[in-house]
Amino acid sequence: MKIKSYIIMLCCLIIICFLCIYIFTMPSFLTRFNLSTTGNIGSTIGGITAPILGILSSIFLFITLIKQIESAEKTRLKNESDIIFLLINQLNSEYENFYFKIIKANGSEKKEVRYYGFEALNEFASHYPTIQGIEKIKYSSTFGAKQISILINSFSLIHKRIDISQLDDTLKELFQDKIRSIYICKMHDSFKFIQDANNKLNKTDELIREMQEFINKFSKAYNLE
Repeated sequence: MKIKSYIIMLCCLIIICFLCIYIFTMPSFLTRFNLSTTGNIGSTIGGITAPILGILSSIFLFITLIKQIESAEKTRLKNESDIIFLLINQLNSEYENFYFKIIKANGSEKKEVRYYGFEALNEFASHYPTIQGIEKIKYSSTFGAKQISILINSFSLIHKRIDISQLDDTLKELFQDKIRSIYICKMHDSFKFIQDANNKLNKTDELIREMQEFINKFSKAYNLE
């Protein structure tokens, strides 16, 4: 619709220019405004129309710059959104790749069973306190602890990226709601169960402190305390 308006405006300007040539070369009832006998009529018409065309050119240039700025702003906002979507997808991928394996005995047979994603995190949380010799095993030495640390860092990165982004408040709120649901539905209960087990076992190390700070921060932020 805007392009059509610009085309119509351009046609009108061309018509006006031709009318100007016709009007300005007509005999005038006032001698000083009579241009019909002017030798260099082109220079005369150019001197009259040049300021008008110059102003119109400046207006079109201004409109072009405004459009370019708007386009650049839209591209920037799209890039911001794409980065956050990419980070959320990466977090989901890391979550789905989380795995935990246990040996189950069926009579005299023993079978290795592997769990992935949500089920794996729940299984790790429920089996962690019952691991044989858990009192002597460092939490950070378990493979599950390292995987949880990756999830914590990825989630914190997304939260920070949303906060510092220049998206409008509505989009920020939508993204925050998304990661809030991820924390509540996929992380909080399992992380809290593991943390409570570590507290009962009087365990402490860098990854335990990291998880405790993470739980405290987002449980408070999401009113889960």
